[in-house]
Amino acid sequence: VDGFGPAKVERYGDDLLAAIREEPAEPPSVEVAGWSPSQERQFEALMAARREIAETDRLTPGQVVGPRPLREMVREQPSSIADLEHVKGMSPEVIVRYGQHLLKALHAVQSDETAAPRLPFEPPPPAVEDTREASADLHDAGFSVLAIAQFRGLEPGTIIGHLEDLSKQGRHFDLSPDLPGPDRLATLAAAFDRLGDEEIVPIYEALNGKFSYAEIRVTRIHQRQLGNAGPSAQRDEQGPMRALL
Repeated sequence: VDGFGPAKVERYGDDLLAAIREEPAEPPSVEVAGWSPSQERQFEALMAARREIAETDRLTPGQVVGPRPLREMVREQPSSIADLEHVKGMSPEVIVRYGQHLLKALHAVQSDETAAPRLPFEPPPPAVEDTREASADLHDAGFSVLAIAQFRGLEPGTIIGHLEDLSKQGRHFDLSPDLPGPDRLATLAAAFDRLGDEEIVPIYEALNGKFSYAEIRVTRIHQRQLGNAGPSAQRDEQGPMRALL
């Protein structure tokens, strides 16, 4: 290149090449303009995770994943690898190779809707033999399903299973921090009314996979607690299974 002698190449070459390979910064997105502070922090955490992956794998950040799919992650709030499959722009390769890393970064910053109260210290493991009761006690203390899963080192689906089991035994839970938004909740409630609540897969398939299994299961607990979970709940009201609602 004209103007670059051996001395300049030796001194500045690596830095210049790195700058050329780095993708250009994108202009601010209109979609991002209306974000809450926690959503902005989640996006920053995802971008930092992308840089960390790029450094580890000796790639440019753009070769890992673009910013747009990360913005979609903030908007969609996926909680599992299965949820990531429905995030626009997320390729199967990115999901398999980096999905867990990105999910961890996303949920290290809790969203405004699911934020749980923070303690000034790390709470000790609950001295409860029944793991279901341990999850229920944390939920009663105001922690969301996601926060409990992170604290206990379990999958969110496992925590939901604990709440399901105890709900069937008559335990009542305030699920408002874990439920989907009003429109999605109404859609799920209508699906349960139409198809019943005994099986999750028919609901998932009827809604074309637009709802995660976690959303469906939490909503089912909620609907059962309201006594409005569809045909099977109505049948249970007439028999001994009424006590399980």
